[in-house]
Amino acid sequence: GTYEWDFCSGDFLNPSFDTAFSSVNGLLNITAGVRALSDSTGDHVFICSRDNGKLVRVDFDNGFGTPPTNYADLGNLLGTISRPNAIQFIRESGMWYSLVTDLSSNSLVLSVFGNGLDSLPTSSSSVFTARRTSRR
Repeated sequence: GTYEWDFCSGDFLNPSFDTAFSSVNGLLNITAGVRALSDSTGDHVFICSRDNGKLVRVDFDNGFGTPPTNYADLGNLLGTISRPNAIQFIRESGMWYSLVTDLSSNSLVLSVFGNGLDSLPTSSSSVFTARRTSRR
């Protein structure tokens, strides 16, 4: 497959995106990892809310330059995360997968989102747990 990397600043410097985050404040507590992605279901921003153990999805069905159309509380990924800190996605054979680091369990959690980013995860499991050798 092909991948597109965007390291340009200013992608979300517009009023509609500012409005999105003022409206989603009830779901977020210490925003950690943020990932913006697009697929055939629209444009989406996934946010790790570290101190309340949630993953939040903000949907932009009409593009990132427009106000969001939905806020989805994806919860704790079927009980597998309690302090999510970073998130990454990959699409393989038409299926979307996420990897989330969890600070509480010191683990990497794999979730299956199916064939669209607007789907709820259908399964989640810890695929790696690290031993912490020093205090953070």
